Amino acid sequence: SILLIKYDRIYVLEHASVFVFSLKDGKLIKKFGKAGEGPQEFKYNESNGKPLSMCFQKDQLMVSSDHRVSFFDRDGNFIREEKVPVDRLIFPMGEKYVGVGLVSGKDNRQYLGFSLHGKNFSSDKTIFVSDMELNNPRKFVLPVTSFTYNPVYKNKVYINANSNDFIIDVYDAEGKKAYVIEKKYPKLKIGSEFLKEALEFFKTHPRFKRSYEFIKQILSIRKHFPPIRDLQMSDNAIYAITFKRKGELWECIKLDLKGKELGKTFIPLNTY
Repeated sequence: SILLIKYDRIYVLEHASVFVFSLKDGKLIKKFGKAGEGPQEFKYNESNGKPLSMCFQKDQLMVSSDHRVSFFDRDGNFIREEKVPVDRLIFPMGEKYVGVGLVSGKDNRQYLGFSLHGKNFSSDKTIFVSDMELNNPRKFVLPVTSFTYNPVYKNKVYINANSNDFIIDVYDAEGKKAYVIEKKYPKLKIGSEFLKEALEFFKTHPRFKRSYEFIKQILSIRKHFPPIRDLQMSDNAIYAITFKRKGELWECIKLDLKGKELGKTFIPLNTY
């Protein structure tokens, strides 16, 4: 589900287990973790499709599950765990944390949003609320607005902030908007086959087929693809993947951290 490369290790999170491999020869060093309520177990329910998250806080591997974060050393040895008062995926930012999950919108309904938490999760400040409604949504809009797996990079938070325009909001460690990256990008029209393919996906996918009739009722298709399909930060750069394609390849735009374009290429990715 998640793959990280750190030091001389490859870390793979699959459901509720973490695999640690040697980067040099690919050999398995350790496997740990399972679904459960006990110490060193991860609170995980595969049937609801809610993922866990995994990242590094300094030299410690941090796994975020339901209302809990667990810390391990680079070899996968357990260090400690902490309870989290909110049900969000947690990512470290210096001595603070960024949470991604349910937040309340203006109409008191729940949306996917971003929050800032103090040390020991002592505070909770909402910094961004998306248009993606969760928990009994009134409308399910496709393609969904996607957000980077780990929004934190070099003590800032990068958020794909708009479904219609190429806009990235950047927040500082206090949760204040530091600056905005905005790029002119052509609108890509969604073809008539998209709805048919989407319905077939939900009708046959093991996770969604039981809810197919409900999804079909609330499903709405955009006229144009969102400008950004995925966003990643690495090596002092932002990598924005778009919906523009060349056959099986997808466009990837490289920007510096202030938004200056550094180059483009096309890379292989899965459709979903």
